Parts: sequence; C-alpha cells; structure tokens
Amino acid sequence: MRLLLFIILAYVCYRVLKGLWGKSSPKFQDSPEAGNISEMVQDPFCKTFVHVKEAKRLTVRGQEYFFCSQECADKFLEKLEEEP
Repeated sequence: MRLLLFIILAYVCYRVLKGLWGKSSPKFQDSPEAGNISEMVQDPFCKTFVHVKEAKRLTVRGQEYFFCSQECADKFLEKLEEEP
C-alpha cells in the first residue's frame, strides 16, 4: 500500500514540476537572423509569405493588400476587374 502511495505522490510531483518548468521556458524566440515571424504577410494572389517591409502595398476599396512582387499586384488587379 505504501508503495502505491509513493508512486502516486511521485507522479503528482513530476506533473507539478513539469508544469512549472514548461511555463517559465519560452516556446519560441525570434532570432535577428530569421527575422520576426509576426512581420510576415501572405500575398493574396500567389499565396507566398513576404516580410511586411519588403512587400508591395496596394489599397483597394479601403483594404490594404501586400504582394511579393509588382507582377502579383497587377494580376490581382486584373482578377478584381474581371469580377462583377
């Protein structure tokens, strides 16, 4: 009976320590080499991801879009003009 209580107590301690240790350690850190992942935007035409600072910006009907290149922006505008 004591062995069973010892095993249960050890398991509870393990879970508590694991929970405390997991909360204090960061899950993801941005590195300067990789850039900040939160600054990435998706091109609505070709679906690639681009850094906000490098993206081509276009405002259509009050909404801002980000593109990987001027070509994608032009194709996106053509597609919008074709829609009724």
